[in-house]
Amino acid sequence: MMRHFPTAVACWLVIACGGSAPPAEEPQASASEPASAPEAPPPAEPAAETPPAAEAEAKPAEAPPPAASDDTAPREVKYIQTPEGLKVEVSGVRFHVTAAPSKVGGGFGVKVAVKAESMDQKSHSLLSSDNGPIAFAGSVTRKKQTTKFGDERKGEVEQTITAGALLEFAREWPGKGGQPLANNESVELDVGLWGVGDSKESRRPVKAFARVKAKVEGYKGKATVEPPPNVGK
Repeated sequence: MMRHFPTAVACWLVIACGGSAPPAEEPQASASEPASAPEAPPPAEPAAETPPAAEAEAKPAEAPPPAASDDTAPREVKYIQTPEGLKVEVSGVRFHVTAAPSKVGGGFGVKVAVKAESMDQKSHSLLSSDNGPIAFAGSVTRKKQTTKFGDERKGEVEQTITAGALLEFAREWPGKGGQPLANNESVELDVGLWGVGDSKESRRPVKAFARVKAKVEGYKGKATVEPPPNVGK
């Protein structure tokens, strides 16, 4: 269709020109009156230049590059192993982590306790769930069979770590209704924090917080806490 359109227009123009009446003759100027020269057409106005400000408004602003993801941006975490437990320093907060066996029904569990203090004399925000600020994932071995498990956070409560004061919290495994460890059974807990930061907006999870190991040997429970695996490697 587009290829034939100019030809059709040209034909129409030819027909229209052939059928039109000749233009009327202009009256000739008399010999006594000099013919006036035709007026020169007015000079074309120069095209208005677009001011720089208008150009800036017409051009869409370029979007800034996306910021690094909160969960993947690097953050320094320092681990200090002591005879009293593990110290973890992150985001201006020092955490003292301990683990101890706990009697649960006819078996054993493990209690993870934490004391948090501000290192920079500022307040810090700690995210807490229905089970507190601590998150559990790991594996339990029973009769040579290993089963993995992990938490899903429910609830959102903010706790504040204030300057000059300790904030203490704890969590027990297996928790209410869970199956405790029997003799010759063991559990490894990858302990994390749901979120810590200078404010609610800057809070980020600490996924590699501590590794807790608990087992029952000779019908006695034992528990240890250490830095997460592969730290410093």
